[in-house]
Amino acid sequence: MINLTPHTVSIIGDTEEFTFPPSGYVARVAMTTTPSVELTREVGLPIHTVEYGEAEVPPEFRGKDLIVSSMFADAYRTQHGFDGQRLFVPDSGPSAIREDGQIRAVRQLLSK
Repeated sequence: MINLTPHTVSIIGDTEEFTFPPSGYVARVAMTTTPSVELTREVGLPIHTVEYGEAEVPPEFRGKDLIVSSMFADAYRTQHGFDGQRLFVPDSGPSAIREDGQIRAVRQLLSK
């Protein structure tokens, strides 16, 4: 499993701990926001829509199990569907282990 995030990902299971240091390559996707005048008017708060740029996996990582951000995984799936590339994201929800408000480890990865 290759970590394509900029942070070390630690997973603490019931009996084991796994650590995945950053690979040196970060899977990123550009994001463009556009004001939504109609929704802003309806809701009364500034609302923007989002559009993602290209989400690509470099050839040297294709076909491997990858840890990526949720934003990258969502953009990749929207653009490529389920094309056989396995993507996993750290589950940063309520079960994540936090210290001083920062996530130190997660209990599991989510398949995207």
